[in-house]
Amino acid sequence: MQPASRALKITIKSMTSRSNLGSRQLSGGRSSSAASTASEKLAAGMARMSLDSPGNNRDTSLPLQPNLKGSVTTPSEERFAFVCDYADPHAQLIREYILFFYPEDNSVEMFDTKQRRTFLRRTKLASLPLSDLILGTTVSVFSRQLVLRDYADAYTRQRMGTAVHHLHLLVPEPHMNQLGDILASFWAGAAIVHDLRMVTRANRPKNGVPAQIADAGEKSAVAHIVAVGTEHVLRATTSDSMGGAAVPPADLLGELAKVKQKWPLVQRIEESLFNAAFAMERPEGSGVRPEDGKGGANKTLMVIRPHAVLDGTFQCNVGPILRDLQGSGLQLRDIQTFILMRPDAEDFLEIYKGVLPEYNRMVDELTSGPLVAIELGAPSGVNALAQVIRPYSFRAKYGKSKVKNAVHCTDLAEDAELETQFFFRILV
Repeated sequence: MQPASRALKITIKSMTSRSNLGSRQLSGGRSSSAASTASEKLAAGMARMSLDSPGNNRDTSLPLQPNLKGSVTTPSEERFAFVCDYADPHAQLIREYILFFYPEDNSVEMFDTKQRRTFLRRTKLASLPLSDLILGTTVSVFSRQLVLRDYADAYTRQRMGTAVHHLHLLVPEPHMNQLGDILASFWAGAAIVHDLRMVTRANRPKNGVPAQIADAGEKSAVAHIVAVGTEHVLRATTSDSMGGAAVPPADLLGELAKVKQKWPLVQRIEESLFNAAFAMERPEGSGVRPEDGKGGANKTLMVIRPHAVLDGTFQCNVGPILRDLQGSGLQLRDIQTFILMRPDAEDFLEIYKGVLPEYNRMVDELTSGPLVAIELGAPSGVNALAQVIRPYSFRAKYGKSKVKNAVHCTDLAEDAELETQFFFRILV
């Protein structure tokens, strides 16, 4: 992969920073003022439509939006509404939409709050399950990446807000070699690893190192765990909308107590501390280490693709994949979740353009949600990772298809430095 040009780097960094920052600061539905503003805009543009009931209570003076079968939405049909942001890479603007989701037929509709008009008529979207609609996450709607910022109505807040539960963890240095085991232990991998990052004392926070992070050791990790319980969502259609998976209970603290029995130093931390740790800057030149050898020969990169981070059936494979990696003897040197905009993904996968017919679908997949980038260290670098993949078959265990094959791995030693710098020096 060729390094990005200076201009492209600037565009990537500015746009991605806004996208990642938005998802980070707003995850968990924490901004009531933003919700109020969005609700006011929605009310002004859609005064004829009621959003506080599950049905479609539109004023008869407006034309009714037909569904795919040609009939109008019935008043009894369930509907959820979300305020979402779209980072327009061309205009370099953040555009606000209301995303409607209809679980009966897994269809979506979008409303432009600024233009005060329907942006997307109701259309089926099989690739977007209800379980993906968690505040702070990024969902892909026909190649547009939407950051779910808040609930757009009282009904959605009541039904969805009580079903999503958040836990922020600090994994200190003594337990870092078991990071994969720890993450996989929450409901046997059924809880969602929403955000994850390694933190070191070399990182440079703007306001000093928080004491709790400093006491965690030279290297530690912070994680945001999300559990979705559906007892408050969709009585009749839960199994279909959630992929028929077993739904984890909402007792996050009970699960944490079980984890602490085996790894007693794991700590629950406040959301503010998690955000402070996630915002810590990496020092300039932190990617250059004496042990890397010429051209970063002792490092390699693995990317856990979005479908493996969250596949819509409450099976998050981040923990199990990390557990397999660490069990193979590879050294975890850096890790972080990212949300790629399309220009980022196209640049990262540029080497495959015109070579693989699946290139466009690969870009779609890489931008469909959060991914996890992992920098690994081993004496034989890229070859060590290749040896792990082939016999133990990560892609066979966690992949679904040629495009949704769970992981991307550096395949050439000379690309290792470029790919690790792309995530851990440019995008951050």
